Amino acid sequence: MDKTQQQQHNDAATPMDAAAQSFDSPDPAGDDTQAPQERGALPTTAADTLAMIRRQAQTGVTPDTAESTDGTAAPDALPTINVDDLTAPAWDNDPYGDIVNYFAATPMGDTWGMIGDRPALPRQGVIQIDAKPKQGKSFAALAIAVALLGDAESFANLTPMGDRPKCIIIADTEMSSSTLQRRGRGVYNTIGDTATRRLITLQLAKYPAAERWGRLQKYVAAYNPDILVIDNLTNMLPNVNDQNDASFACEQLATMSSSRTIIAVIHQNKSQEDTSATGAIGSKLTQMAVERYTAKRQNGVFYLMPVIARDTEIPDGEADRKQMSLTFAVAKDEADPLSIAKFVDGKPMADRAAEEEAADNAAKWRQQFATIFADTDTLSSGEMVERLLAKYYDCRTAAKNAIKNAKAAGVIYKTSDAHLAPYKLVATN
Repeated sequence: MDKTQQQQHNDAATPMDAAAQSFDSPDPAGDDTQAPQERGALPTTAADTLAMIRRQAQTGVTPDTAESTDGTAAPDALPTINVDDLTAPAWDNDPYGDIVNYFAATPMGDTWGMIGDRPALPRQGVIQIDAKPKQGKSFAALAIAVALLGDAESFANLTPMGDRPKCIIIADTEMSSSTLQRRGRGVYNTIGDTATRRLITLQLAKYPAAERWGRLQKYVAAYNPDILVIDNLTNMLPNVNDQNDASFACEQLATMSSSRTIIAVIHQNKSQEDTSATGAIGSKLTQMAVERYTAKRQNGVFYLMPVIARDTEIPDGEADRKQMSLTFAVAKDEADPLSIAKFVDGKPMADRAAEEEAADNAAKWRQQFATIFADTDTLSSGEMVERLLAKYYDCRTAAKNAIKNAKAAGVIYKTSDAHLAPYKLVATN
């Protein structure tokens, strides 16, 4: 910009300049809001400062990029605002647009829904889902998508709040095309045509780790999803234990999650006692996550149990966490390859789980007592106790508890109410 253009620019009044004149200026007709005439001169009032910042934003000319009249670089003078001069909240006159308005309306709420009576699934930030292998991490992420896109009444205990997500992308890094297709058809069977338009599944496993971020970012830019699921995050890194790789991945997550929810699925360490997420990326992910869940599969029912949640006290016991869990089941048959729902075979999941747990318990005790009874189905009380003592190394408490549990499971029963009545092994169907 030459001197003539610069002078014309300084003389021109823009709408933003006019707004600046009315800000904290006792004399709108005065010269207080005019740009400093000498290059490098600093503003003296809040209105001067705002006018300078706005001009710089419009023209791209800043103190550190403009040239002085003698051809040398202008002084590196950054404008400052004197907050004592402000007569309105800072966000009302934000020159750059990044100041948070503490009282701005949030009609959609801060979360996508309620799990039970707890607000859950923040609309911005990273949510971590971790577990041991085959515990339902991927199904849990898929279940969230189904619940938010489909009919909440037919789903478990997730109640959507506010606007539903317009688009969810699941970026899968480990499954085959056939597996993803089967799951996709199952989601279609559950929520209908919505699954073909609003739920987009990407297969990134066929690309090297170095290419996956780039391909993912293209789809994020094109579809602008409200929720992005990355399953499994470790496969987005060349080396999960490398600190630089982990830092790069977290930078990508932080940038993309500033305007959406990212659900990052990751394995736990192999040791059964160690429930932390794997590698350097696992440690960094846990530090940045706004919520953390762990998945557990039991008797055909999946539990997505909270571990970390903002503004919510999470109990330590697994039984208590189950009460706060997102709970769902997966039904499989030829007509319905995968259906995520609250009911399975017409029965509530809780009832189905209780039945299967009882059946598993009975099978365990039947296996033990089939060995005790050997080739007969009836034993005297004394004989059975003697055989149990031999099995449990003369521990009478263990023998007594075994009889009690086997009776409760319906595996054995006494032939009469007599104290020393024989025991009978219940026949199998």
